Amino acid sequence: MSYRIERRAHWIEVQVWGDINKTEAMEVVQRLRSMDPHKRISDLWVVGEGCVIPLADYATIVAGVRALCPADMVGSKSAIVVHDHLQKAQLEMYRREAASLPFEIGVFIAQAQAEEWLSGQEVPADARK
Repeated sequence: MSYRIERRAHWIEVQVWGDINKTEAMEVVQRLRSMDPHKRISDLWVVGEGCVIPLADYATIVAGVRALCPADMVGSKSAIVVHDHLQKAQLEMYRREAASLPFEIGVFIAQAQAEEWLSGQEVPADARK
């Protein structure tokens, strides 16, 4: 797995490539939280083509993210941009697993729609296809 984290004007962008296991995913999340401990800034995850996160790791990743959430967390949004409909289906399963986290997660194929959603513009659920 490879990744890059960059601060943008209105969010923090995370780009990931390759297969990701739960340990690597938590490494990225910990680095992201160290940049913004209370999640005051939304984040935009761009998942590269062919990038796979094992479904069996989702519950462990959610538990790890929850452990990193401070009690006074603000809880801005996390948008995930995927390459294709297969990735979208997989990351929608993660989104459902992560529904108990104190922030909203959206999964999008078009980065422009993810950016609109992060900016507070309403993007209908059926437009996220």
